[in-house]
Amino acid sequence: MDTKKRILIADDDDIIRMLLVDSLDHEGWVIEEAENGKVAFDMLNLGSFDLVIIDCMMPYLTGMDVIAQLSDNIKDNLTIIMLTAKSQQTDKDLAMTSGANHFIQKPFSPAALYELVDSLLK
Repeated sequence: MDTKKRILIADDDDIIRMLLVDSLDHEGWVIEEAENGKVAFDMLNLGSFDLVIIDCMMPYLTGMDVIAQLSDNIKDNLTIIMLTAKSQQTDKDLAMTSGANHFIQKPFSPAALYELVDSLLK
């Protein structure tokens, strides 16, 4: 039985996705990528992920749209980290109301993000 934790990184910026993959390099994690909200939504519905790091502003579906449209069953078994350049308290409140568990503002510390993900997946 495969016990590796599965992470989905959803961001429309190729460089951010590459930075996140590099930052989260861990032998116990399987990392997959989605380049827009529609792909992220489809992957989350088809796969069994433990954690998603999702950008707020993406084409086709925003990160908040993706979270809001996920079934409760998926959300109950998924840790959601909203990663965004938005900095207003209302943005954070909206993300948390949509179902995000954590809110991280860009630019972010790769080391701090790794520590958060590591603690959440233990």
